[in-house]
Amino acid sequence: NAETKKFDESVDIADAATITIYGREMPKLAKEEKFIPDGSDLPTVTREAVKNADGSITLAFITDIHYSTDYAQNNVQVWYENVSQEVGYIDALGSLGDMGSAYSSTPEIYWTNVQAVFDYLDPVVASGAIGNAIYTFGNHEWYPSAGGDFMNNYENPTAKRLFRVGEALVTNDYIIYCLGAGDIASRFSQGYSEEDINRIATYLSTARTDIPIFVLTHFPVHFWGDRKEQNADKLIDVLNNYPNVVLLWGHNHSDFDENYDMLYRPGDSIVTDLSGTTREINFTYMSAGSMSDTEYTGAYGGSHSVLGKGLIVTINSNGSLTFDYYTLEGDKMQENGPYLVEFRDGVQYKTLQKGYYEPGSAATAPEVPEFYHFTYTGWDRDFSSINRHMVVVADYDYEVLRDENYVYLTITLGNEALLDKDGDPIVLYPVPYTENMTVVDAYRALQQAAYPGEEIPEITLTSRGYFSNIWGKDQGNGALALCLNIDDGYSAGTDLALAGNCYYMNIIDETHEAKTASFLNPEETDAYTGVAVPMAALTWVMQPSYTFRPTPMNGDVYVGTTLDALTDTGIDAVDGNFEITFDEVGTYYVVVKQDGAADAYAIVHVAKGTEYGFLEGANSTWTKGKDGDLTFRIAGDFAKFVSVYVDGKKLTSSDFAAKEGSTIVVLNKDYLAKLTEGKHELVITMSDGTAKTEFKVKGTGGVSPSTGENVMLVAVSFGISALCLAALIVLFATRKRKDY
Repeated sequence: NAETKKFDESVDIADAATITIYGREMPKLAKEEKFIPDGSDLPTVTREAVKNADGSITLAFITDIHYSTDYAQNNVQVWYENVSQEVGYIDALGSLGDMGSAYSSTPEIYWTNVQAVFDYLDPVVASGAIGNAIYTFGNHEWYPSAGGDFMNNYENPTAKRLFRVGEALVTNDYIIYCLGAGDIASRFSQGYSEEDINRIATYLSTARTDIPIFVLTHFPVHFWGDRKEQNADKLIDVLNNYPNVVLLWGHNHSDFDENYDMLYRPGDSIVTDLSGTTREINFTYMSAGSMSDTEYTGAYGGSHSVLGKGLIVTINSNGSLTFDYYTLEGDKMQENGPYLVEFRDGVQYKTLQKGYYEPGSAATAPEVPEFYHFTYTGWDRDFSSINRHMVVVADYDYEVLRDENYVYLTITLGNEALLDKDGDPIVLYPVPYTENMTVVDAYRALQQAAYPGEEIPEITLTSRGYFSNIWGKDQGNGALALCLNIDDGYSAGTDLALAGNCYYMNIIDETHEAKTASFLNPEETDAYTGVAVPMAALTWVMQPSYTFRPTPMNGDVYVGTTLDALTDTGIDAVDGNFEITFDEVGTYYVVVKQDGAADAYAIVHVAKGTEYGFLEGANSTWTKGKDGDLTFRIAGDFAKFVSVYVDGKKLTSSDFAAKEGSTIVVLNKDYLAKLTEGKHELVITMSDGTAKTEFKVKGTGGVSPSTGENVMLVAVSFGISALCLAALIVLFATRKRKDY
């Protein structure tokens, strides 16, 4: 375009300005041709490989960084700093695309996020710790939205640093060839163009066959889920002629794709279609890991569950290749074992246990944590005979505790709750459930009851059942009704509504941007004064398979009887978890706020708690070095026992024992010995009330001196005191005379 100097396919070729890319003028295009920026004009680096003392060469490969400057942690930095301590100098590092965050709101922000990765790695390369860093394209570099829109941003200085197709680095011992994603990705497609396949076929026909050629691509050639890469079979046909090729891939970043953390050598087979068809390959094939751990964090089966964040390849002095994945923490994952097995819970996705196991051995599972309103159902995979590196996740079902006569709806506009015609928030709004009610039926019933205008607008759906218009607001590509206990995490408007279930929707308008929908667990609950209510804040995160899973949400906790009168409690949700206590009877909103996510809401109905009395132990005194455990007994049914607090801090099971009779709590002496001398508050919480008392900790008890020793000590002390007093009197009298 002569005016904007940017690519515009609507411009007639006869009216187009001269176009240059990377300083090179493009030839005159035929009438029917379209200019497509290629990004392959970076020069090939040719040099000698720098070898280690033993004659080996170390290379590193990473992919799917998806970095955002909104996050403090740059996983590339964390991974490199841990791994470099183990491997030392790296002769070349290759990145296989998708460097910026998929949640970048504009292409400019996307390239800013990519530049942040360069800003870290450039000084490392300049220091000589890495020989060369090579970057190729993923699909998100091309995406018009959720990406860099390379088609229209190829003049961006950061974008110019990506090498798309061709030899990027040539040494006497290895070659790195880029086969990055092409313009097909600008149309949200994935795969390889026939032109690119012809280019690599032509190249390989004359390339060296006595050294490894590492081909950096973004899209895998195997089939997984619903992902079948265009022309993947044709690329396999070409590469099968060259056993010295090592094809590295990314893109899927999901542990559900069991090809992660695996290595396929010539003669192995891979699955190539939905029916399970396999093809033998005659080249080496493996992923370059999955560096992302924030965008898809915690998401079940997502990036967080891929153990191998990056790949280290060693070219040994005899020319053989060794492949080792490394975790974010720098744990080594060898090809043939021992295998790294990491157990995680399926609610917070925290690591419960990890260890190495010999091939064929059985892993030992850890204890499974309990979570409020979640029921443990088993481990997600077998670990009785370990034959690969793996993550094992504890599965849980979420307990729907709602009235099944209703469907409950929450709508947020931007980050805050939408208001109905009376100014009340649409938070857990109960819509009467009817047989065969669909999700859109429920939202239409909501609008009939709560829409602010007299003329109620129609709700419309896209062809996929997304909400294209609701509450009189255009939703563009469509808003989603997110909910638990559904495999994909969301419902199409035409799906049947689940009785008693809660649905969450975030909508937009001209002044409110889209946010991720969030919720609190429990969504609504009864409580008692003085009894802490454990809660968890969660927000939905989109998976690589375009499904949604809840993941822990950190943020500030607010409380109020209305949303207009919220007070910051000073409590933080950490890993989503927090506890909150109410002193007064009433109904309260609990709200967790986090930048980038819609507010998470819950409703708590607080009744007067029972004040339990003590049968034993009230106002006790405990002496350090002398007394044993300290026992308290209250007049309450042990079945109602919940927890113990001392000075507001919740005790762990190692600090005390609890047993029946009525309810007995025993503070162990090792815990008591850590307390400061003086008074301490003890609170025993039951499910419907509390018991409160104080106890006193005295100083170390020892052998008391004899009576005679006490008398002598008092006499001596008294004598010293008398002498001191006499001296002071004399001194005072002297000074007084001198002053006059």
